[in-house]
Amino acid sequence: MSGIDQSVFVYVDESIKQCKELAAFIKQRQNAEVDYAKALLKITTNFQRKSNSNSHGRMGAGIGLNMNANSEQGEFAKNMLLRSSIWQLFDEMVTDAENVALAQLQKVKCTNQDILVPFVSYIKEMESVRKEHIESVQSYTKQVEDVCNDLKKAKKELELVQLQTIELSSKAEKASLKDRDLEKLSLKVTASVEKRAKCQETVKYYRDVCNEAQSKYFNILLPNLCQDILVKEEERSFAALRVMTDYLYIENLHLKAINDSTCVIIGHAQSVEISVDSKEIVDKLIRKEVTHRHQMNFENHADHVYSSQFLVKRGIVVNDWTSQHCILTKDKYLDFYNPDQLDMPHSSITLRESTVVQLDPSFFNRPNCVQVACNSNQTGRDIVNLCFANEIEMKKWFEIISQLCFCCQACGSERGHNIPSEFFEISSETEEESKILRRLELGIIEAKDLVMEDYGLRILMNPVVTVQVGDLRIAKTRPKEGDSPFWGEEFAFDDVRPHVNSIQLTVGHYNRLRRPMEIGYVEIPLDPIRGNKKTEEWYQLR
Repeated sequence: MSGIDQSVFVYVDESIKQCKELAAFIKQRQNAEVDYAKALLKITTNFQRKSNSNSHGRMGAGIGLNMNANSEQGEFAKNMLLRSSIWQLFDEMVTDAENVALAQLQKVKCTNQDILVPFVSYIKEMESVRKEHIESVQSYTKQVEDVCNDLKKAKKELELVQLQTIELSSKAEKASLKDRDLEKLSLKVTASVEKRAKCQETVKYYRDVCNEAQSKYFNILLPNLCQDILVKEEERSFAALRVMTDYLYIENLHLKAINDSTCVIIGHAQSVEISVDSKEIVDKLIRKEVTHRHQMNFENHADHVYSSQFLVKRGIVVNDWTSQHCILTKDKYLDFYNPDQLDMPHSSITLRESTVVQLDPSFFNRPNCVQVACNSNQTGRDIVNLCFANEIEMKKWFEIISQLCFCCQACGSERGHNIPSEFFEISSETEEESKILRRLELGIIEAKDLVMEDYGLRILMNPVVTVQVGDLRIAKTRPKEGDSPFWGEEFAFDDVRPHVNSIQLTVGHYNRLRRPMEIGYVEIPLDPIRGNKKTEEWYQLR
C-alpha cells in the first residue's frame, strides 16, 4: 500500500481490538454478576421459605421434649420471635440481600442498554470506517498508477517515432534515388516528424496530468485521509474512555447504595435490645399465667403515682420518637403503653438503679428532653429519652423522677448523693432553706488539624462535639465539615451538681446512621473556673 505506511492501519486494527476486549470484559463480568445475583436470590428465597415454615417440631426433637403443641401456640411463639428486635434484624439482612441481588440485575440491565450495546454498535462502525479508509487509499493509489502507466506508454511511443524519424532522415540523406522516389521518402519523413511532434505533446500532457495527480494525492487526498484517521482514533479513544467512566460511575453508585444499606443495618444491630426481647418472653410466656404489675390496664393501674403522654426514644442513634403513655408506679417503675393498646404495658424500666439528667435542646434538636439511664448487672445500660410537650410538664416529671434515682452512676454506686439532699442545705442560724446553684456557660469555638483514619485511609470528616457531665452526655454541637471546623456555639447548663469537678468534650465523626466515631476528647476541670470570669483556651485532644 504505497503512499501511507502500513503500520498506521496495523495500529488502527490493534485499537479496535482493544475496544473489543473492553466490551468482552464488561460482557463477561455482567454474566458473572447475573449468575451471582440469581444465586443470591435463590438463597434469600430459600431462607424466606424456611422462615415461613413451622420449625418448632425440630427444636423439640433436639431438646428431647414432647413439643406436640397445637398450631395456635406455634404461631404465637413464632410471631413473638419475629417481633423481637434481634430476629427483625435477621429479616432485614435477608431482605437486604434480596435487594442487593435485584439491584445487581437492574445494574446489569442498565449497563447493557446504556453502555454495552451502543459501544458494540460503535465498534462495528469503527470497522466499517477502517474499511472505507483502506478502500480510499487503494482508489487514490490506483488513479495515480493509471496516469503513470499512460505516461509510460506515451513515452515509449515517442521513442519509437523518434527512432523511425531518424532512420528515415538518414535514408533520405544517403539515397540517390529518382526524383519521384525521393519525393515519397521526403513525405514519409515529414509525416514522421509531425507524428513525433504529436507524441511529444501527448507525453507533455500525460506528464502534466501525472504531476497534477501526484500533487493532489500527496498534498490533498493523503493528508485529508491521515487527518480523518487521526480524528477517528481520537473519537475511538474518547468513546472507550466514556464507556469505562460510565461503567465505573454506575458501579460506584451500586456499591454506595450497598454500603449505605449495610450501614443502616449495622445501626439497627447496635440498637437491638436483648433485655426488652427477654422481658417480653418472660412476661408473655413464662409468667403468662400469673397476674402481676406488668399486666395491669392503664386506666385501672393499682400502683399509679403519676401518668401522662409524651414522646419516647430508646437509645441515642437510630430509633425514632414514638408517642406513648407512661405511668410511674409506687415500686419505682416506669410502665410504657402504646396509645392503641392500653390493656398492658409493652415495656418497663426500674428507677432503683437508674440515673436521670436534663438534656440540652441541642442533643436531639428538641426542647424539654430528659434522659433516664437504667443500669443493671444483667442487661447493662438501657437509655430511655423522654420528650415533653412543654417545660412545665418536663419540670414536673423531672422533679418526681429525681426523688427516686440518682443524677449519675457514680452517685448511685456511692449511695451518698441524690438530687434533693444535694441541692438543699439547712442553715442552723437562719433556719431558712437555701439552694446551692452552679451555672456553667460553655462556648465551643473551633478545632484545628483533626486527623482520622478508617482502614488506614484518611477520610473526609464531619466533626461534632459532645458535652459529657460525669458519665452522661447532655449536649452536642452541629456537625461541620473538614479537619479544621468552626462551630461558634454556646451552651448554658443550670444546676451543675456540686460534686461534678470536670466536664468532658468528645470530638467524633458524625454519621446519622450510627454512633459518632471518636476522634479524641479533652477533660476540662471546673475548680479553676470561679465567679463570672470568662476564660478562653486551646486544649490538646487525647
